[in-house]
Amino acid sequence: QLSEVHSKMTKALLVYNLNLLVKAGVVRRTSDEKFRFCHPQIHQAAYNTIPGDKNERQLIHLQLGYILQSIFDSDHGVFFSMLRQLNLGSSCLDDQRIKLAKLNLEAGKQCSLQTSPLLAVEYLQTARDLLGSDEEQWTNHYDLALQLSNMAAEMYWSCGRLSGVKFWADEVSNRAVSVHDSLSSKLILMQA
Repeated sequence: QLSEVHSKMTKALLVYNLNLLVKAGVVRRTSDEKFRFCHPQIHQAAYNTIPGDKNERQLIHLQLGYILQSIFDSDHGVFFSMLRQLNLGSSCLDDQRIKLAKLNLEAGKQCSLQTSPLLAVEYLQTARDLLGSDEEQWTNHYDLALQLSNMAAEMYWSCGRLSGVKFWADEVSNRAVSVHDSLSSKLILMQA
């Protein structure tokens, strides 16, 4: 059913429908051109009308994320909404988990540039979770795990959370295959 919507949906049609919801008072348009439900209870009521169990809802989130990704391919204003939907449906993924982890890394980078280190850490942790167990991460996705861990240490340092800095810097020190790979986290740890 959602795939039918995806094949017929265009950006113009989506915006038109969202504007109808604005006129009806269900959603509002924010100053940064995003659409938000007017009240959390309206959001919850709308969410509760989605049929199915938790797994079916996660699949719907995943499909919505893909729809947003295809319609708003280069629109950075929709990036975080798209990523949120994909993350909510991530348990339905198998072979796309690495790609989603990389999108979360990109979100972490964007948040760090916007001086939102704690939000960056959330995206980085989501990315790490998508890579599997600690052993899997470092064995199968070494470069990505290294990048995520170094950045997490840096973000914790940015907001003064020394326990987070130590955890991630120790993770890199214990897993790094070379001194060069552990250098960044050691420098961050020395600054803390």
